[in-house]
Amino acid sequence: MWCPFLGDQIKLTNALATAQLALGSLPTESSMRARGYRAVDSMRDIIRRCSQSSALEAEASAPQICAVNVPALLESICEQMPDRAHIHLSAPAGIPFCPSDPKLLGIILGNLLDNALKYRATDSTIDVSVQSDMRGEVAGLRLSVSNDAGPAGKPDPDKVFRKYWRGPEATRYAGSGLGLYLSARIADHLKGELNYRSADTKVRFELWLPL
Repeated sequence: MWCPFLGDQIKLTNALATAQLALGSLPTESSMRARGYRAVDSMRDIIRRCSQSSALEAEASAPQICAVNVPALLESICEQMPDRAHIHLSAPAGIPFCPSDPKLLGIILGNLLDNALKYRATDSTIDVSVQSDMRGEVAGLRLSVSNDAGPAGKPDPDKVFRKYWRGPEATRYAGSGLGLYLSARIADHLKGELNYRSADTKVRFELWLPL
């Protein structure tokens, strides 16, 4: 998987903007217009994740720690998802604020939700939750994103966080193979941990963050 450098990213972004303008001239009901818009959005997502990967590997994204209202951040990210009606968010009252970087944390949560919505079983619901969770003597929060496995099946637990890795059946969907790799790296950056769990037909990712 090739990742564009900054100059290439700018050129690609400009080219995609031109393509989007051209697509706008097609009839609204045109299937080609809809497919074209989806392709443009996918390419923009790949460019964005390549940029995030490059910044992280260059250690250009030093965490900006502040007190984060995690349930509120989760709700905000859920509202930005195209299929909000298929996301069930559970967050009990009294969840403490978490010392973290809201931008970096938002990248992880956005990637997890995007993956769950993309690879879920048709018309199924995504379960998202946050709760307090002790790790030994360290207090923390556990955020969980769970979905029923769709046509692409369940990811390989030994490869799921590998850079550029995509399952054999996942290649039918647009993607870069960077989302989960980035999420795991950022979790480490935030002194947390991202894990993949699998049970029956469920695919679940759990992010733990220290308080």
